[in-house]
Amino acid sequence: MVAHIELHLKKEELEKEKYQIKNLSEKLDNVMVFVNQQLPDTITNLEFAEKQLMQEAAQKEYLNVESIRVLQENVVRLKNIYSAINKNRYV
Repeated sequence: MVAHIELHLKKEELEKEKYQIKNLSEKLDNVMVFVNQQLPDTITNLEFAEKQLMQEAAQKEYLNVESIRVLQENVVRLKNIYSAINKNRYV
């Protein structure tokens, strides 16, 4: 009798955990869809900003190398993230 009660309680606990995992999985899917939709435009916008900064720097005969370098590094990081998301999405 005690074993039956323990088994029933364990089954309820597992069902709760299964439900939580399902909810977390759905939330993760939603985040991944959002990121996958937003990241390409963000990358494009940052690349455009980088080009504008470089043109402006050339026209004004100064070059804030550090700002442009940081922007370039961030664009590369975002591209890597986007690539990893798409790679894992189709595995």
